[in-house]
Amino acid sequence: MDLAGVDAQGREFSGLDQLWDEVLDKSDPDNKKWYQGADEYWKNQEPTVEGMLGGYGKVSKVDLATSWKFIAGVTGKKNLRNKNQPSRAIDMGAGIGRITEGLLMKICDEVDLLDQNEEYVRVAEQNLGGKTNGQFLSCGIQDWQPAADRLYDIIWVQWVSLYFTDDDFVRFFDKCVNALAPGGRVYVKDNCSGADTFQLDTDDNSICRSDEMYRAIFSRAGWDLVGDGIQEHFPQELYQVRMY
Repeated sequence: MDLAGVDAQGREFSGLDQLWDEVLDKSDPDNKKWYQGADEYWKNQEPTVEGMLGGYGKVSKVDLATSWKFIAGVTGKKNLRNKNQPSRAIDMGAGIGRITEGLLMKICDEVDLLDQNEEYVRVAEQNLGGKTNGQFLSCGIQDWQPAADRLYDIIWVQWVSLYFTDDDFVRFFDKCVNALAPGGRVYVKDNCSGADTFQLDTDDNSICRSDEMYRAIFSRAGWDLVGDGIQEHFPQELYQVRMY
């Protein structure tokens, strides 16, 4: 698959190979320079719901409600709580814990929160503390190494997969194989270009993939897609948001 794309300045890419050849540094095998773009961007965003949502805090309620409905549709259950065998979720790229508090804590007994921004993790721990019954992890999603003794019923990846390189996205799924509890699932919710093209944002080194590109990543990683959906009731000026 070789889809064309553009960046915010109108620079055109003939395909994904050209994109990664131009934006990644071959002398930097861990792509630290690439991920530094997102790190620097988020250091300048305030640790509030408005900051996490780029000034669109008003969409939080419908976002969380739609996500809950999607999880229920996939699992057949409104929540996964089990006092005999506690359920666990991890919120990837969690920021200050908006999704942890508004969604995952209502579904699972324990929620781990992960973000590379230490200030966001500090604010999340200050606000949520022991109520999550989980861990607060300061780490980039690309550097996450799952612990052998912590298996997850839900691995929630929202508005953070757009920072992955394609190769690191696939490697992330490889890690998830041994991080899921029996019957557990990975959920990806992110902006989608709504066309067969990609869009690169050089402000934070993010890539808005097309639906076809997401499906190609899942296939390349060897994962089956068991559900998908489109977020409704968002302002028209925002990107389409899809759930997998």
